[in-house]
Amino acid sequence: MTICCLNPNCHNPSHAEETQSYCSNCGMPLVRLKDRYRPVKSLGGGGASKTYLAYLAEGASPEIDIEAGAEANKEANNPGDRYLILQFVPPASSAYALETAKERFFQEARQLEKLGDIPQIPKVLECFEEDGYFYLVQEYIEGHSLRQELEAGGTFQEERIRELLLEMLPVLNLLHQHDIIHGNIKPENIIYLQTSPGKDGGEQVAGEQGTLRQAQEGAGENAEEDPWKDAPSNLASNLPSELSSKLAIANFGIAQQLIAQELKTNPGSGLTTFKDSIGYVPLEQLENGTAYPASDLYSLATTCFHLLAGIHPGELWKKYGYSWVGGWRECLKAPLSDGLARIFDRLLQPDYRQRYQSAAEVESELHRLPPIPEPIPEPELISALPEPAIAPTSAPQPTPQTTPETATLSGDRRKLLKRRRFLKRAGLIGVGFVIAGAVGLRSGLLRDPNKIVVAKTGKADYRKISDAIKNAAPGARIKVRSGIYNESIIIDKPLEIVGDGEVEEIVIESISSDCIRMETDSAVVQGITLIGRSIKHNAVYISQGELLLENCTITSKGLAGVAIQGDRANPTLRNCQIRDGSASGVFAYEKARGTIEDCEIIGNGHAGVEIKEGANPTVRNCQIRDGKESGVFVYDKGLGTIEDCQIVGNSYAGVEIKSGGNPVIRRCQINKNRYYAVFVHPGGSGTVESNDLTGNGRGSWRLDGKAEVKKSSNKQ
Repeated sequence: MTICCLNPNCHNPSHAEETQSYCSNCGMPLVRLKDRYRPVKSLGGGGASKTYLAYLAEGASPEIDIEAGAEANKEANNPGDRYLILQFVPPASSAYALETAKERFFQEARQLEKLGDIPQIPKVLECFEEDGYFYLVQEYIEGHSLRQELEAGGTFQEERIRELLLEMLPVLNLLHQHDIIHGNIKPENIIYLQTSPGKDGGEQVAGEQGTLRQAQEGAGENAEEDPWKDAPSNLASNLPSELSSKLAIANFGIAQQLIAQELKTNPGSGLTTFKDSIGYVPLEQLENGTAYPASDLYSLATTCFHLLAGIHPGELWKKYGYSWVGGWRECLKAPLSDGLARIFDRLLQPDYRQRYQSAAEVESELHRLPPIPEPIPEPELISALPEPAIAPTSAPQPTPQTTPETATLSGDRRKLLKRRRFLKRAGLIGVGFVIAGAVGLRSGLLRDPNKIVVAKTGKADYRKISDAIKNAAPGARIKVRSGIYNESIIIDKPLEIVGDGEVEEIVIESISSDCIRMETDSAVVQGITLIGRSIKHNAVYISQGELLLENCTITSKGLAGVAIQGDRANPTLRNCQIRDGSASGVFAYEKARGTIEDCEIIGNGHAGVEIKEGANPTVRNCQIRDGKESGVFVYDKGLGTIEDCQIVGNSYAGVEIKSGGNPVIRRCQINKNRYYAVFVHPGGSGTVESNDLTGNGRGSWRLDGKAEVKKSSNKQ
C-alpha cells in the first residue's frame, strides 16, 4: 500500500507504507490522518491549500452510531473507501488571524454539512485540526470531469451548454439559498454522475464509468472537539426532494476564500490563492476575497466559455486581464444564438453588480429562450413573391422511331403535325417570357437599385448589411430594419445606411473586427446601435473620408468607441451616445480632424476624448462624463478645440494635458471631477478661457513644472 507526504511545501511523492516512514523528498514523517485516512495522492493546489485522495486505512475503527444497529455499523466504513481531503495551512500572522481562520473554516464546513444527502454535492464527513493544519473530509466522487470530457471529445455545442446550465443552475441555487458560495467552479470540479441500483434496492450515485459514489460517515475518534456539535439539524428535508442533474460539483473553495481574506488584511503574509483557478475567478474574489452568488455565476460562465471555445480563460486573462470578457465571442468556433449570447454577456460582466444576482434568474431566462435556430441560407437576392405556380415541364420523351404507319402519312398530314409542334413550342416560350418578366418586376430584378432593404426576417432585399453594400450602386440608400446583425461592415463606396426603427432595436455587433470601417470619401450612418466586442478593434474605425455618424449608440469592449486616424479622416459625429466602452470614447490621432457635436460620451474606461499626434478635432456641445479616467486627455502634439461642453463626474481630471498637448478649452462647465478641473503636466500647454472650473475634488487647477497655459475669464 502507498502513502504520500502531507507537507504542503513538498511535491508529495508516494511511498510504500510498509517500508518507509519518512518522505524521501522532504524528510517529514508519513502519517495517517487521525489514524483513519491514508493519503495516497496529491490532487492539486499549493502553498496554503492542497487536496488529497485518501483511503480508509486497514484496521481503522469505524465511527459507531448507537441508533443505527449492528448491521448498519458493519457497513458504515469499509477499508478501501476513498475520500477527498482538503488541507488548509492557516495564516500565522497573529494569534487572532489564526483563530479567525479556524472559526471561518469550521463555519464553512458546517454550512456544507447542512446539505446532508443531496447527490450533487459531496457529503462532508468530518472536519478537524491536526499538527497545526485544518482538514475537511468529503466523500470522493468517482467519474470524469468536464475538463476530461473536453479533452476527449472536443468543444461543446450550444445545445449541450444549455443542458449543462439547466442542470447546474438548480444546484447553485440550492447552495446560495443556504448562504453557501462554491467559490471554485471550473471544468475540473464538475463531475458527471449516473444512478444505479444500490444495496437492498436503494440508489447510489456513480461516475459514468460505473464506480459507486460512497457515502460513509465518519466523525473522528481522536478529534479534540466536535466541530459539528453546534450545527443545526440536517436541512436535507427542507430542500428539493430530487434534483435531476447528472452532474456533481466538487472541491469547494473554502481555503481559497480564507486565503484571499487574509491577503486583504495582511498583504505581506506570503500566501498565494487561486493559483490553479486564474481565469475562472471573478474580480471581486481575486481582489477582495469576497464572493457572492454572482461570483459563482461568473465562474460557471467562464467554464462554459472554455467548453465552447477550447481556450483556457486563464490564458486570455494573462494577456488582457479582465478586459478579455468584452471580446469573448470572437474566440468561439461557432456563434451562439442571440439569446444565449446576451445571457453570457451579462454573466461575464467584471462588476458583480451588473451580473445576474441569482441562479434562479438565469434559469428563468434560459427557459424563455427559443429553440436553437436551424441554419438559414442567405441568398443574395430574396424574392418578395412566392414561387410562381407553374406546372413543371415534362421530362423529354424519346424521339419516336419511323414506322411503316407513319411513313405512309400523306405529305399534308406531316406538314400539319410539324405546324402544331411549332405552335406549341412558340406558345410555351411566349408564356415563359411573360412569367419571367412578371417575376422579375415583382422580385426586384428590375427594382430601384438605390433603395435597398435589409432585414433579419420578412420581405427584404438582403439579410446581411455587408451583402447589401457589396451589391449596392454608389449613392444608394440602405434601410436596415430591427434585428441583431452579427457582422463587420466595410463602407467602400458612397452610401447611406439608415436604421428603420428604434435605435436600440437595430444592432450591428462584431466579435472579430470593427463594426464599421470607413474606406471611402463620404458616407452616412444613422440610427443604429454599434457594439464592438473584439478586444483588438474599435467599434468604428475611420481612416479616410467624411463619414456622418448620427443618432447612433456606440460601445466598444476592445479599443476606442470611435477611432479617427490620419490626415485624410474628417468625420462628423452628431447626436450620438458613445458609452460604457473599455477604452476611450473618441480617439483622434495622426493629424486626424473631425467634428463631434451634441454627443453624450459617458462611462468609458479611459478618457472620454483622447487626442494625440497632431490630431485637431472640434468637440462642441457634448457631455463628457462619468469616465474612469480624465474627461479630455490631450498629449504628444495633440491639439483640438473643446467648446461649450459639460465635463463632469470623471474619475481623474476634467481636462488633462500632458507634454506636447496644446488644446483650446473654452466656455465649458468642468465640475464634480474627482481631482482637478484642469491638470497640466510638465511640457503641456493650451488655452483655457471662459470656463466654469468650480466644484472639483482637489480644486480648479494643477499646473506642474513648465506647464504653459493661457488662462482668462474662468470661474474658479
